[in-house]
Amino acid sequence: MASREMKAVESLNWMYHLHYIRREFDLCEKQMDRFSYMSDYALYLKGMIQLKKGAVSQAFKIFTDLSMTSPDPVAFKAMTRCLVLLGHHSTVTQLVRDRGMYASPSDPQVWHLIGTAFMHEGNLALARDAFQRAIQSSTRADSFLSLAKLHIKEGDTKSAIFVLRKASEVCPDDKEVSIILGSLLVSSGMVSKGSEKLMQLQHLSSMTQGNLALSLSVGACIQDQRNEVEGALLRYRLANAFESPCLWNNIALCFSSKKKKVAAISCLERAVYLNPLDWRITYNLALILLHLGQFASCFHYLKSSASMSSGAPHVVSLLAYCLQLLNDDSNANQAHLSACKAALTVSYPNPLINYAIFLYKQDPDRNKDHILDLVMEFEKMWVKRRQANGDFDMDVMRLATRLASIMHVAHHMAWIRTDSSLEVRATANTPALATTALIEASQEDSSQETSRANPDETASTITG
Repeated sequence: MASREMKAVESLNWMYHLHYIRREFDLCEKQMDRFSYMSDYALYLKGMIQLKKGAVSQAFKIFTDLSMTSPDPVAFKAMTRCLVLLGHHSTVTQLVRDRGMYASPSDPQVWHLIGTAFMHEGNLALARDAFQRAIQSSTRADSFLSLAKLHIKEGDTKSAIFVLRKASEVCPDDKEVSIILGSLLVSSGMVSKGSEKLMQLQHLSSMTQGNLALSLSVGACIQDQRNEVEGALLRYRLANAFESPCLWNNIALCFSSKKKKVAAISCLERAVYLNPLDWRITYNLALILLHLGQFASCFHYLKSSASMSSGAPHVVSLLAYCLQLLNDDSNANQAHLSACKAALTVSYPNPLINYAIFLYKQDPDRNKDHILDLVMEFEKMWVKRRQANGDFDMDVMRLATRLASIMHVAHHMAWIRTDSSLEVRATANTPALATTALIEASQEDSSQETSRANPDETASTITG
């Protein structure tokens, strides 16, 4: 009788692999337990299954045993990834230096892992160097995204945009790269390029469900740039993320633009409940309450927003206006002073004109010198912005011109000499009209700034 032929341990790898790619993890493990043929590949798949189930410690043990017997660096990289997930970053850096660099010194995944460990340790310089080495030979977007996020963390937006543009060349179909790049371009002032990049994802956002970042970025772009409320709402519905404060904020602004203020307030209150520490959401809610004449509630949310935004000038200026409506002139004066002080550091003009109008309404004769000082500061700010090839909102310019005409200094102002079409004739109703109009302009201008920030993210849409 012929002896039974011994099978190679790799003979069942095809079956294990088939179950794994079908995501039949339990069945794959049953087959491994049923047969005693455990090759290196079978052990690797067993570790990956444990990792996908969340049993990181068990996966780490399997990969450690496998890396001791197998010269293949794949097991070592999987073991290192487990250490990163377990938070043992110092162990990762030491292990990669001792074994990883020796086993595969030019492997981009090894450099990515050590860069991630350095970044979590707070050593940004070494992390940057590791990620730069990783992207030299990498065709994956992970290292590019990590390097871009590191540059954003350091405040170097230009370098982040450069890295993401290179990533879009290497990985042109990566959605996350396009989303972050488009949002960065918009927040950096390159609105047309950023919007174009985001709108390239429009066809994906109308067919893809469950991708919150994609729905938020494309929906906010459609909402801000094209004013297509229904199109934006469609994208937000496809997100299928009902616990996202950013999503509820943007939905509220769609309702607000459709004059459904009560629905907008309900959505914003939901957003505040989900994230009470986002000052942009409380600011948006305060704006709508201001339009509805609920000044006490508006004051409550503006005070919270001003505290959380570290005294953002447009928030404090609106708080001062709300105090005016509540007939608290003393505290309104203090808020206007704080807003103007903050505005001078960021070249934001609205608080200066708001305060000047407030002083004019109090006593134009007694406050004349102070009003003229504010107008002169506005002129300096305008000249500085003009030299940088920028300009202020036209509504703000017209209001500043009206104020200068009332104070009989219009012919001395640089912006009027540059554009004589702004010159107007003062009337008795000008101060009251200017106060109302300027606050509306302030809302629109600051909202656009916040929507790009995302972060900092029209009241303001939030992209993430």
